[in-house]
Amino acid sequence: MNWTRIESTVITHVSKIIFMILILHAVVQVFQIQRDDITADEEDHLIYGVEIWKGNPSRRVEGRDFRSTMPVTAIHALPRVFEQILQPGKAKTDWGKSDIRSGRYLNLLFTLGLLAYIFLLGQSLFGPLTGLFCLIMAAADPNILAHGHLVTTDMAATFFCVATLFHLLQWFEKRQTVQFLLFALCIAFAQVAKVNNLLLYPISIVVLLLAAIQQRKFDFMRSVPLLILFLFIQVIVINLAFQFEQIGFLMHQTRFSSTMMNDFVHHFSLPLSSPLPLPYIDTFDQIYFEMEKRDGLPLNYLMGELSKKGFWNYFFVCMGIKTPLASLAIMLGSLVLIILHLKHFKKQILFLIFPAAIIFLFISSATVQNGYRYALPVLALGIIAGGAFTSLLLKSRYGRAFVFFALAAVLLETFSFKGGFLPFTNVLVGNKKNAWQWVADSNLNWEQNHVRLTDYLKSHPELVYQPAGPVKGRVLVHVNDLAGIWEPDKYEWLRSAYKVEGHVWHSYLLFDTR
Repeated sequence: MNWTRIESTVITHVSKIIFMILILHAVVQVFQIQRDDITADEEDHLIYGVEIWKGNPSRRVEGRDFRSTMPVTAIHALPRVFEQILQPGKAKTDWGKSDIRSGRYLNLLFTLGLLAYIFLLGQSLFGPLTGLFCLIMAAADPNILAHGHLVTTDMAATFFCVATLFHLLQWFEKRQTVQFLLFALCIAFAQVAKVNNLLLYPISIVVLLLAAIQQRKFDFMRSVPLLILFLFIQVIVINLAFQFEQIGFLMHQTRFSSTMMNDFVHHFSLPLSSPLPLPYIDTFDQIYFEMEKRDGLPLNYLMGELSKKGFWNYFFVCMGIKTPLASLAIMLGSLVLIILHLKHFKKQILFLIFPAAIIFLFISSATVQNGYRYALPVLALGIIAGGAFTSLLLKSRYGRAFVFFALAAVLLETFSFKGGFLPFTNVLVGNKKNAWQWVADSNLNWEQNHVRLTDYLKSHPELVYQPAGPVKGRVLVHVNDLAGIWEPDKYEWLRSAYKVEGHVWHSYLLFDTR
C-alpha cells in the first residue's frame, strides 16, 4: 500500500481518528483525576468559582488567596452548585476534595477543546495530515496531561488563547462575520480565564495590521463598526463574568494596594467612570501588589540559585527539560526551517511564532516564575508550529520514518515515566533524583502526592521526615524545601554535605546522613 493511498485513507477517516485520540486522552486523564491528590492551588480556584455563583466576585475575601483566580472557575464549581440545588443544605466533611475532583472533569472539557483547536489550527496552516500529527503530539504531551484535569485557570487560558488565534486567522482569510464574532468572544473569554491573556489584544492588533499590509486587505470604513462591535463584546463579557460589580467607579478616586496602579491612576487616569467592574481592575492591582511585597510568594528557583526577580532563562530551561526530546527536536527543526524560508511561512510566523514569542518574552521577564504551566500557550503554539518541519518530512520516505519515530519516542518517553505526569522530566536530566538541581516548585511537587505520603511514611517508620535540624539517619525531604524556595537556609546543611540517594514519586528526596 503506497503512501498516497494511506494518506487518502487517513484524510477520509480523519474525524474518526480525532475522536479516538480524544477518547484515549480522556481515559488517561480520568485515571489521573482519581490518582493525583489535590494540588496547592486548586482549593482557592474552586472556592472562587463558588463565590462567583454566590454573587461575590470580590478579590478581597479574608483567609483566601483570590489575587489571580478568575471567573472561569465558576465552570469548575458547577457540580457543587447542582449538588446543592438537588440537596439543599448538604454539608461535606472532606474539605472540598470531592468537589474539586468533580470540577476536574469539567476542566477536562477545556483540554479536549484545546486539542481540537490544535488540530484545526494545524490543519489550516499545514494540511489535515500534519494537523493530525500536531494533535497526537499534544495529546501525548506530559505537561498537557499533567495540567489538563486540574481545577486551575491554566488549561482554560490556553484553550482560549489558541481558539482566539484560530478564529482570527479564519476571519482574516474568509472575512466571515461568524468568524469575527467567534474571535471577539474567544479573546473576551480569555480575559476572564487568566490575566496573561491581556497580551492577546496587542498581539491580535499587530498580527492583523501586518497581515493586512502583506495582503493589502485593510478596509478602514468596514473596520470602524467592527471595532465598535469588538469593544462592546469585550465590555459585556468581562462585566457579565464579574457580574457588573461596581461598574462605573471612578479610577482617580480609588485607592489601590499596589504602587504601580496608584502611579498609573495618578499620571494617566481621567475623571471618567470605568466601563469595567472593579474586581477585574482589582485583579491587576492585587497581582502587582503581590509582586511588589512578595507576601506569601516562594522564591524563584533555577539550577541551584534562588531569586526574587526571576531568571531570564527560566522557561528555556523548563521547556528544555520538561518537554519530550522528540517534540523539542520537531519544534527546533521547524524554527530553523521557518527562519531559512521566511517568505514561505508568513502566516505561520504571524499566527504562531510571533504570538508564542511575545508570550514567552513576557513570562520570562516576570518576577514570579513558579512553573512550566505559565508556558502552556507557548507549548501549544510550538507544537502547531512543529507542523512546518513535519510537512516537509512527510514528503519523503525517510522523512516519514523520522516522523513516526518521533511520535513513538514521545509516547514512550511520556508513558514510561513513573510517578505521574506533573513532575515529568526528559532524558536530558539523566537520573531523576537529580531533577531538583534544575527546577523545583510546581515543576516537580505541587502537593499532588501529599496524601499518599502519609501511607508511605507509615510503611517506612525508619525515615525522618522534614527534620528541623541536622540529624543522623535516613532522611526524607520535600523537594521544594530542599531547594529552599520558602526558607533558603533551612536545609543548607543537607544540600552542602550530602548527596541525594533517591526520590519518592519525584516529589520527595531521600538522604542517608549516618
